[in-house]
This record gives sequence, C-alpha cells and structure tokens, in this order.
Amino acid sequence: MAVYRLEHPVIPDDTPTAGQWGVRQYMIALATVAALTIPFLVVGLLLGRSALGTIPIALSVLGVTLVKPEAGLLSLLLMMPMEDVLVAVPQTLTIIRLLGVYVLGVFILHSLTGRRVVLMESFIIRHFLLVLVMFVSILFSSQPLQGMSGMQTPVAMLMFTVLALSLTPDWRMVDLAMLFLFVGAVMGSICGLMMEHFAGQSLSAEPLSTVSDRLALGEMSNPNNYGRAISIGMLAMPYLLWRFRGLGTRALILIGVLLIAVVVVKTGARGVWVSLMPAVPVAFWFGEARLGSRSAKTIAILVVVLIVLAVTVQIGLIGRGTIERFATIRELGVHAGGRTAIWSVCMAAFLDHPILGMGYKFFGYESISVAVHHGLWLPGNVSRDPHSSYFAVLADLGIAGMIAYGAVLVYVGRGLIRLPRGPLRGTLVGMFLFLLLSGVTYTTINRKAYWMPMAVMAAAIPVHRRTQAEESLAELEADDVLAT
Repeated sequence: MAVYRLEHPVIPDDTPTAGQWGVRQYMIALATVAALTIPFLVVGLLLGRSALGTIPIALSVLGVTLVKPEAGLLSLLLMMPMEDVLVAVPQTLTIIRLLGVYVLGVFILHSLTGRRVVLMESFIIRHFLLVLVMFVSILFSSQPLQGMSGMQTPVAMLMFTVLALSLTPDWRMVDLAMLFLFVGAVMGSICGLMMEHFAGQSLSAEPLSTVSDRLALGEMSNPNNYGRAISIGMLAMPYLLWRFRGLGTRALILIGVLLIAVVVVKTGARGVWVSLMPAVPVAFWFGEARLGSRSAKTIAILVVVLIVLAVTVQIGLIGRGTIERFATIRELGVHAGGRTAIWSVCMAAFLDHPILGMGYKFFGYESISVAVHHGLWLPGNVSRDPHSSYFAVLADLGIAGMIAYGAVLVYVGRGLIRLPRGPLRGTLVGMFLFLLLSGVTYTTINRKAYWMPMAVMAAAIPVHRRTQAEESLAELEADDVLAT
C-alpha cells in the first residue's frame, strides 16, 4: 500500500485506501467535466441562461458524492471561482449553495455509519468562537431580528470547515485540493472571458456591464471578489509545478497561470494586484531550500507573465481603462473608493461600541448615522461596506471579534510556517499571505473565496501533526526491534 507523505518528490497515483480514488482518476474526471462545461456554457450564454454551464459539474457531484463524500468537497473547491458566474434560478441562489447543502447532507449520512467526523480540532473551535461572537454581537445590536439574516454565510462556512477537516485525513486530500483549486481558477477564467465575449449577445434579463474595461463578473457586478477567487487557484502554481514532472503537464500549468493572470488584470481589482506581488515570490521562497533556486524560478515566471501581459495589452485584449487603473494603486481616499474616509467612520463606530461592536454586518446599515453623529465625511458615491476585513471586524464585532479573528489567523499562520520545508508549505504560506493582504482593502471575511481556502490550509496542520506522531511511533517501534 502506498504511503502519502509530504516530502516525497512525487505522490503515487495508486489508491492509498480501499474505496478511494487516486490522483489519476480525479484528473480524468476533472478533464471530462471541464471539457463538458465549456460547450454547455456556450449554449447557455446564447440562450441567456448561463446556469446551463453548471449541469456537467452538478450531475457529476450528485452521483459521485453519494459514494465518495470527499469528491463533493473537491467539487465545491472547483466551483468556488465560478460561483457567481454560473448563477442558478432565482438570481440570488447560486449552484454552489445548492450543492453545498447536498454534500453536507451526504456527509452527515456517512457519519451515521461510522465515518470520521472532526469537531474538537483547534481551528474548528476558534472558528466556532468567531461565529459565536458574530451571533452575540447581533443579539446586542439595535435590530437583532434584521441582523440574523446575515448569519447564513458564517454558519455555512463553519460547516464547510468541519467538512474539510473531517475529509482530509492525509496529505493526499491536501494534494487534490491544490489541483482542484487551480483547475477551478482556470475554468473560472475561461468562463469569465466567455461571459465578457457573449455579454452583448446574451438574451439574459440581467446582462453584464463593464466599467473602464473591467471584467464585471463575480456576483454579476463584483470583479473584486471574482479576482480574489481565481487568484487563490493561481497561487497553487509552485506546488503543482513540483508535483507534476512531465514537460507537457508543466506547460499546461503555465498556460493556465498566464490565462488567470490576464483575467486578474482585466478585473481591474487593484487590491488583488497588490496582494499578489508579495504572495507569488513568498510562495516560491518558502518552498525551496536554496535561495538561488527560489530567486531564479520567481524571476523567470514573473518575466514570462509580464511579457504575456504586455502582448495582451498590445493586441487590445486588456483595455486602456484597465492600464490607467495601475496609476491609481498608490492613491487612497476618493480615488480608491473613499476607503480612508470609510475607515475613519469604522473607527468612530468602534469607539462607540468597543466590546461587541455594532453587530455583525451592521456597519452597512448604520454607517451614515455614525458619520453624521461624529461630523465625519462619508463619500456618497460608494457602497457602505467597510472595504477592509480588519476594519469590518473592528466596527461590527469590537474587541471580542478582533481577539477571536486574531486567534484564527495566528493558528493558521503559525501552523503553516511549522510545516516541513517544501513546495506545499511555500504554496500554502503564499495563499495565506494573499488572504491577509487582500483583506486590507476588501471585506474578504464575508466571502466563500476567503473561508474555503482557509479551511484547506487549516486542514494541512493536523495532517502534519498526525504524520509526525506516526513517524515518531515508527521510530520507537524500530528502536524496540533493534533492542530485542
């Protein structure tokens, strides 16, 4: 029987446990689903029903998950970058939500027959405490009943965390998660470009709109969330380039990375661009033992990406409006969504409610009244979102929320750094850094594209602990054998 270990140069394809698929079987399934999704999406766009693109994925998940709940988990990771591109009916109900309920239900049924369920893991406890603070803050808010509707996403993400840690017993699932995140990002990028191409021809009642050549995708109007969702998959590149040694496979991975990079630029999401700049080098630096190897790989790939981006600008695939947005990266205040003014109002709200905050997601309801009360200016042409995860926690959840949220981040960051040196550690640390930085100028804490990758990272930490325990036990047994 093959043993999946982090330090192996190539994880074997043969099945590690009876009833589980190997990596090769999952890759075949991925290729099949991807090949079917694109034509279904084309037909759907021509008919004005983009949700048709989800049919191959949905049917695959419905069938396979009954026997293999881990396949359902991986499918949710695959669909994350496409969540709001492929929307179900009604408009507010996305396919990933429907399938998430189905996968969770199947997992519960399997747990009744003795399937491993993880509840008392440190990350789950910390995540639960954060959700509990959100709930309590709503109870003490000005409108508790209205605020309870906002608890759907935090509770769903807590359930996903339990699902991810329960279905990740070894490195094999972490390995597959990296693959599915990357392929999902590539498919999401392809879907995005197709949606842009067909936007003018679509018969949909809610056609897409573009602003300054930005690709208006993700929740049909939120390129910031869309750009972050596909960027997470792109950051799996260092691990996958190490994981797959074939020249053809590596070429396909690099093509996928370049495709994602072009789409990320087209979103015009400046916070994503800035967050990727340090995250990509860190993903390589933490994965290689030799500094020269790290620097050479990072520089080579960045040069290739820049050349491709320059070509796409030259041929007009990336518009002038997007290029002009690069010039405003260093600007805050009015030119960056009025963030500094909004953050000043967040601080005022925190000072008014320092312990539990205003209530989870209540800043959006009461930001104007807080600004008027304190005599602060609040831009009228922007949404009342805090535009920062950290200021959102400060205003909505107060000191209690900052402590709970900080406990989650400290656990994950410290655990990832303690992983054995290798490409997987580098990739996970790069993803974690990207999530930290992208939360500075965008409220990522309320997004699936934040908590789903975070759960995957957290799942790797107990796997490492179990691996260490098994190796220590094996060494003790070997010493006993030698002693006798």
